Amino acid sequence: PMSDVTACSSYTLPELLKGSYYSGVAGTGNLIAPGTVITTSTLLSVFFNDGFCSASYPLSITIIPETKPEIITENDSHDLYIENTTIVQSLLLDSQLSNEYSFQWYENGILIDGATSSTYFVNTVSQNANPRNFTVTAIKGICESTSSIFEVNQSPVPAPSGNRFQSFTQGQTLADLIVIGSNIQWYADETANRKASSPLPLNTLLVNGTTYY
Repeated sequence: PMSDVTACSSYTLPELLKGSYYSGVAGTGNLIAPGTVITTSTLLSVFFNDGFCSASYPLSITIIPETKPEIITENDSHDLYIENTTIVQSLLLDSQLSNEYSFQWYENGILIDGATSSTYFVNTVSQNANPRNFTVTAIKGICESTSSIFEVNQSPVPAPSGNRFQSFTQGQTLADLIVIGSNIQWYADETANRKASSPLPLNTLLVNGTTYY
């Protein structure tokens, strides 16, 4: 008799030397032709009868559905931000799959040692600031599927943006100014080296005619 089958995505019933496939037990139910593609787990029977003797045995087919990982990041960002050679903001890659899978991440097609979680932090500077291609393979049983390539670019920290002149009402603070950017810090003067001066608290009350940096 045939051994039980476990397959990824689908399984095509092969030709039999003897007997036929049936949907029911011991040759009952519908006759199923060889070459039929099975896409869901099912229990069939193989039945043989030559007019003198008969035999039947069950055939269990387990189909593991293919689930392809797709890499995403917060706000669909592809940028790793650096200042000189220091990483200012790393990038979290997410496979969007649960831990019922095993994972392996790759950088430019090369296995990343120890990167076997559903997510991966890109927190190293690339050589020559070249873009890097990341993929992840999800493994479940005998089945595995690999994501499309996700390109990560290395970029300098972007300057925040906003209207140079803004209006406010009495009692509003720096937190009420509308500026686009992340991890915004405000200063009272245009200091080149921000590490040498202290940022203003976000609850600083706005003063009419004052310039903030």
